[in-house]
Amino acid sequence: MKTNLFMALAFAFLMLFAACTEEKIIYVEKENDVELLPGEGILTISLSDITTRAARPIDHFDPIADLVSGGNNVNKIGFRIYNNSGDQVSGVKVTSWNGEAISTDTELNDYILSVDGEALAKTPQQLKLSGLSTGVYTIVAYGYNGDTCPYTIESVTSEMYLKALTKDEDKFFEELFAGSLEVSANDYGNFTQEYTLTLYRQIAGMLAYLENIPAYVGEERVHKITITTITENIGFYFPHTLLSENSSPFSDKNGIVTDWAKDDLLTFTFNENTVSNWNTVAMGATYQFNGGSGKKFLLPDEMDDEVKKILTENLMCIPNTLFGSCFLIPTSGFNYTRQFEGEKEARTALHLVFWGEEDKVLKVLNLKEFADGKEEAYCIQRNHFYSLGTKTKSEPDDGKEPDEEDDKDTDDPLDINTNAGVEYLLLKINDAWDGNHDLIYKEE
Repeated sequence: MKTNLFMALAFAFLMLFAACTEEKIIYVEKENDVELLPGEGILTISLSDITTRAARPIDHFDPIADLVSGGNNVNKIGFRIYNNSGDQVSGVKVTSWNGEAISTDTELNDYILSVDGEALAKTPQQLKLSGLSTGVYTIVAYGYNGDTCPYTIESVTSEMYLKALTKDEDKFFEELFAGSLEVSANDYGNFTQEYTLTLYRQIAGMLAYLENIPAYVGEERVHKITITTITENIGFYFPHTLLSENSSPFSDKNGIVTDWAKDDLLTFTFNENTVSNWNTVAMGATYQFNGGSGKKFLLPDEMDDEVKKILTENLMCIPNTLFGSCFLIPTSGFNYTRQFEGEKEARTALHLVFWGEEDKVLKVLNLKEFADGKEEAYCIQRNHFYSLGTKTKSEPDDGKEPDEEDDKDTDDPLDINTNAGVEYLLLKINDAWDGNHDLIYKEE
């Protein structure tokens, strides 16, 4: 009787042990030293090398503190995930960022991740996903600065790339970074290898630093100068990694153009408030500026007053110059020089316009690029920087206001005096952003 009882207890113990053992036999993978259950994967997110602290036009920052600190501009990242047929995939969720759990049931397609932009610029960060199944996916990510995206983001039917539309109230375009990556998941829903998705700049930039501003064109007074483009853009397609070079939209010049219409990017207005010699300047002479804080340079009308205040207190320019910068939407199209109805000469993609009273066009100076001794047609391309003059220092080495004897490699405004017989101006175009405007401000 005792033997049978012992055997019954032993058999029950063996069954319980077997049941517990069977319950613990599960499939676990390890990636980047993180244990992954079936359906989980680690995606590393990285910012490209071009996203340095210096790589932003300095006249429009949000928040304003970024102008002083030079902080990185990506603090939000959005996502889309598609299957091999190009359809958005449901059920994939975010469970952690950089090892910290995220308490959300929001699917990846609807999730906006808050990140430390400065840390992300220095070190790639890890995103943990759940809900993956066997197959091939394409993941799209886009990064921006601010509480809300500066563009309206829309999906494009039957395509994996997205559309960014501008907002009517914006005076300046904002920066957007994006990238895409094809990934594979095995029979257990785990990624088959380590994957890194890199975000790249999707827009262009421009800096204008101009001197010898003519008060007259011929006998007519100059009331404003604009830097203008030949297209009016309402948005662009992204990321460039998913766009074909051989079809429209193009990967590097893919703006959504509403019309071949002139669009003013930067506007410098001259009147008694901005020009110190407004009432005394003679024909053939140039303007002198009040500029605020004794700096004697003029900033564009589109710039926010808060930013103007910071710049006039911190920026050093050669006296009586114009200074401004902005982001540009990449622009598609085959003809990068455009003839407008009623005008004698065609305009290049970027050009200067001198305006008289009642918005009368007095003169147009085309901005041309020359390569190997010949003129090149150009458009506005993603990640390219367009320089009208050179300014790579916020102040001279001696701490005094710069003058014409300062180092011309770092503080060299473009001469736009039409009275000197100027018919066109030279434009510098390259993709080396930090060499064009390394203007970092530091608080005392």
